[in-house]
Amino acid sequence: MNYPTYYCTRPGCPQPENHLEDNDPNCQACGMPLILSSSKRRYQPIKPLGKGGFGETFQAINLESLNQGYCVVKRLYINPKNLGADKTPEQKAALKQAIEKAFKREARVLEYLGDQTGQIPSLYDYFHFTAPPFGQNTDSEYQYLVQQYIEGEELSQELEYRGRFSESEIIDVLQQILPVLKLIHSVNYDGTLSIHRDIKPSNIIREQGTNKLVLIDFGAVKQIMPGENDPQKSVVFGTPIYAPPEQGRIVYPSTDLYALAASCIQLLTTDNLDNIRNYANQWQWRNKYPGIVSDKLADILDKMLHPQPENRYQSAADVIKAVEKVTPQNQETNSNNDDQTQTTATGKQRPLKLLISSATAVMMAVFIYIIVNRIPPSPHVKILKDPDTGIELSYPQSWNLVTKNKNLFTKDRFELTPTDSLNSPDFPSIFISQEELPPEETLTKYTNSYLQQLKDNGYTIDTSQQIIINQRPGYQVVYTNKQDPNKSVHYLETWTIYCGKLYTLTYKGEEPFYSQFAPTVKEHILPSWKINLPATSPRPVIF
Repeated sequence: MNYPTYYCTRPGCPQPENHLEDNDPNCQACGMPLILSSSKRRYQPIKPLGKGGFGETFQAINLESLNQGYCVVKRLYINPKNLGADKTPEQKAALKQAIEKAFKREARVLEYLGDQTGQIPSLYDYFHFTAPPFGQNTDSEYQYLVQQYIEGEELSQELEYRGRFSESEIIDVLQQILPVLKLIHSVNYDGTLSIHRDIKPSNIIREQGTNKLVLIDFGAVKQIMPGENDPQKSVVFGTPIYAPPEQGRIVYPSTDLYALAASCIQLLTTDNLDNIRNYANQWQWRNKYPGIVSDKLADILDKMLHPQPENRYQSAADVIKAVEKVTPQNQETNSNNDDQTQTTATGKQRPLKLLISSATAVMMAVFIYIIVNRIPPSPHVKILKDPDTGIELSYPQSWNLVTKNKNLFTKDRFELTPTDSLNSPDFPSIFISQEELPPEETLTKYTNSYLQQLKDNGYTIDTSQQIIINQRPGYQVVYTNKQDPNKSVHYLETWTIYCGKLYTLTYKGEEPFYSQFAPTVKEHILPSWKINLPATSPRPVIF
């Protein structure tokens, strides 16, 4: 999608998209300046990102930065009509003041915290802007907040296209977000504490390239006096489906812990939380989804979700300590200890005899595996190096490599097949391709679009996950084509974007041959796949 050059930030503009070439343009529909200027910098909004009751966010270009990078511009506008028809003028005035304070508080929190963790957006600017009147709108004073743009995708988006999270992935979410909450809760201005109050999957972004989880949208951050319960001082922010019973009256650090746990339950189950929480704020997720996580993690989440704040963990630090003791289901504890005895997750040592027996069994399994799958020892492999594309990988000596002609009709550059496949069309193949992408394409945008395309074409997505390909962010998906009831074709596809090009490795095959060679692909070929800097030589070199 091509976005307009300029996007008007005036609320209610009838035609906010503007395609102009002027250096200092105004909106053609309402006369609003399209370049927002503060005492520090100038910003060019280019597209909307999201909208709430009193605010709207826009992706923008920082015109004063050397590389004119992206940023996020957030505008506050309080329409009196949205303050509630049932409120008195005094109540409306108090509510308006509370919202303005919350917006300014967001700027203060970002300024204080944004550069400390790398998991909270940094504040770039905060200013007021006066626009010319338009129609009946004579209130032309707007407040703007400018912050760091995080390239990535929300956890809610991940949940939508890849399905429920595993226990280890939930532990990763907790281990990344809890320290951020610990820092937020430590902010203390004039004896007051800070609470985020809007923790939810759509406010957590996985940053592209680093896999860091970044907590965004601090518009609901509230500073509270311990024991404060004045409704005028506790304006209701946040999203009710994730909020604990006390939100809207008095909030605590454990209020954020409740919302984080509720978010984790949704990521674990993909269920609507209203289906697993009753009118008394009691959760039935463990009954509905038994065994979905270990009892230790389930107990932690249940304690975070207790309806009474005093019965929850009282700090993020307490939860961090509890999570450290959890070992995900079906995940063995690894150890780098060279001692001949090892410690299990329960802290008990295994007898040396058992270890020797286990080692012998493993060696036998490896030997049988190599024989059955005809995998050559590591010295007996071939290496593909293509200086033209930078593609490099190793593959078994018994496999056959075909170099495709580079032409206008195919993006595939190479095809790998087991030698025996020459005698059977049902045997699997690996296709390695490279293609040009539009300049604005990112890994996240391409992945979202491609996964949706697979669903639209009737493929069943079995698994999908972010991966690292030779220290670069990539993605992997396993999907199945079952449109023909007489055969089942499986695909394992991996891709990354480098220097404006899409590199894809696709393993495709029918059963039972797909399963026969899948271990070779997953354990030997895929881990060797590299994308190096392209050289000028047009021919691949085979060793």
